[in-house]
Amino acid sequence: MSHLAEEYAKSCGVKIGKPILKPHYYPVVHEKYITIHNDKKVQAKEYDMWDDVISLLKPNLGDIKIIQIGAYGEQTIDGVDQHLPTSTLKQSAHIIENALAHVGIDSVPIHIASALDRPVVGIYAHTYASTCEPLWNDKSKAITIESDRGGRKPSFSLEEHPKTINFIKPEQIAQAVLDV
Repeated sequence: MSHLAEEYAKSCGVKIGKPILKPHYYPVVHEKYITIHNDKKVQAKEYDMWDDVISLLKPNLGDIKIIQIGAYGEQTIDGVDQHLPTSTLKQSAHIIENALAHVGIDSVPIHIASALDRPVVGIYAHTYASTCEPLWNDKSKAITIESDRGGRKPSFSLEEHPKTINFIKPEQIAQAVLDV
């Protein structure tokens, strides 16, 4: 199955190019940090074990902080050093641009990090990772983790019971972050 960007490009009769981002300044007090993102807009993408991932990461990060990005109103993940809700994607881009790496669900911040050539760890469940994984950064800087669905195809549903994203072990995500 082709990447969604390839399908859109074919439909529009254009070539895929690397996006040009114009980040807007957003104050961040930490010098060394990674960003994390878990959006609540699509139930099937909500990973419920970020606090376990963070508790595994923290002892191995030294003075590197974990900053959660996202929209206003999103719940803060337990264990993050700071939650920076932003008003625009350009503000999120500024935060990601200065991060050492980004980890999160399949969403816009993953693709911003890829376009900015930041190391990325993306988790996927209700879709095939190959159809929407980071596209623009060096592949050695991107790790995609797809949930084990036991040989079944993705649901492509916005809501799942049980959520297959939670089949991804926190240890696997934490190790991937340390690897990038």
